[in-house]
Amino acid sequence: MPKGTIMTPPLLNSNGYLRSVLDAIPSPVFVLDREVRVVDANLSASQFLGNEPEFMLEKLPGEALQCIHSRDLPGVCGTTKFCKDCMARNSVNRAMAGQRVHREKAIFQLVASDKLSETHVLVTASSFTYEDSLFCLMIFEDVMSLTELKDILPICANCKKIRNDENYWEPFDSYLNKRSGIRFTHTLCPECAKKLYPDFFEP
Repeated sequence: MPKGTIMTPPLLNSNGYLRSVLDAIPSPVFVLDREVRVVDANLSASQFLGNEPEFMLEKLPGEALQCIHSRDLPGVCGTTKFCKDCMARNSVNRAMAGQRVHREKAIFQLVASDKLSETHVLVTASSFTYEDSLFCLMIFEDVMSLTELKDILPICANCKKIRNDENYWEPFDSYLNKRSGIRFTHTLCPECAKKLYPDFFEP
């Protein structure tokens, strides 16, 4: 397609095109209907949950995510005493009511292969209308790597290097970059600048 050319309606209306776009998104994406049941999900959602996309279809959020609170009681998602604090459910409800939920923190306790795991995500949700029906687009951003950084880390009292899992001491900025993707730009605070370059500061 030549640069500056507007995309033609036939391509936008192509199911194959929309599927490719959905699956290209690196974060888990779920599409829910007015009854808050999953009607579609992308490839990242399947990988996130470790299940085929078909497993999630027509399921309530807790069932699709294999939430510990809905595992043994099918159909109760949204009705237990824990559901009032469920960010997934609340985000969908708010989106359906016309609000936009942007990167709200959520912690899910999920069960897979009889093993319990805790997952930390940021939830984004927004509603849309298609053929006179209301739907909700819900996106998860996995932030487990950032959460793990909150644990106690061995740090050198002198040079401030971090001891990693391989028992190797590495610079703090390198350690953080590998686990969170954060990149650093180096500068000097005013106190250090005065110590290192006293000639540039008045006495």
